[in-house]
Amino acid sequence: MEQWAREDETIQAFIPPGEPWHNGFVKSFHNRMRDELLDDNCIENLAHAQLLVDQWSRRYNNFHPHSSLGYLSPRQYAEQWKQQHTVNT
Repeated sequence: MEQWAREDETIQAFIPPGEPWHNGFVKSFHNRMRDELLDDNCIENLAHAQLLVDQWSRRYNNFHPHSSLGYLSPRQYAEQWKQQHTVNT
C-alpha cells in the first residue's frame, strides 16, 4: 500500500507499526476501515476498490454514529452545529 501511494503520488497517513501515539485518530480510522471494508471484501481491481471505498465512506460519514461526536454521524453533527451557530438576520 505504501509503495502504491508513493508511485501514485498519493498523500498518505501511515503510522509506523507499534507507534499508535503518532496519531490516535488516524489509527482508529484505519482499524475501522480495515475491519469494516478491507477484511470483508475481495477487491478485484482499482475500479472495484474505488467503488467499495466510496460506498463505505458515504455510510461512515452520513450514517455511522461516532462516539466522539456524541453518537451522531459527521453529517448529523455538522447539521446540528450549523443550526446552533447560524445567526438569524
